[in-house]
Amino acid sequence: MIKVAFTKIALKVRGDVTKVLLHFTEPTEAGHQKHDIESDDAPLDSFLRAVRNLDRFVGLLCDFPKGYAEGCKVHTVSISHHEEKTGVILSVKKDLTTVGKSFNFNTPQFRESDEEASTAMPEEMLAAVKALIGEANRYRCGERSQIAMDLPPTEETESTPPDDD
Repeated sequence: MIKVAFTKIALKVRGDVTKVLLHFTEPTEAGHQKHDIESDDAPLDSFLRAVRNLDRFVGLLCDFPKGYAEGCKVHTVSISHHEEKTGVILSVKKDLTTVGKSFNFNTPQFRESDEEASTAMPEEMLAAVKALIGEANRYRCGERSQIAMDLPPTEETESTPPDDD
């Protein structure tokens, strides 16, 4: 199995359309090959749940007062890989109802097994990130809710049963 390293997993939501962005590298004989995928193909519900599962960590990572992180939604997960350790920064959107706009911000980077306890990723979050990476890999391999196809329109034809000769 090819070891793929994701560096960004993102959802761009515009109205009813959700785009998925994946940035990853694959090992090759010459080193590593970078790939970027941007697709309108709807992700599986499990992919969307994996992203939403990270929302609950925003308040903890940013040390927000209780209740302030309500309504915060993760839209991008930036992943770094250094010395076999994973680091994660979450990009978050919080809708501001009073002005009808969104406030976008990033969490500090938290690392897997960091020596400094204050920047160590909680185990539950690490499991959630690994689950999202698994879902991103499924998406990369073609497992999607519905694949958008750019086919030319065809004329409607009346269907007739074949002759029984």
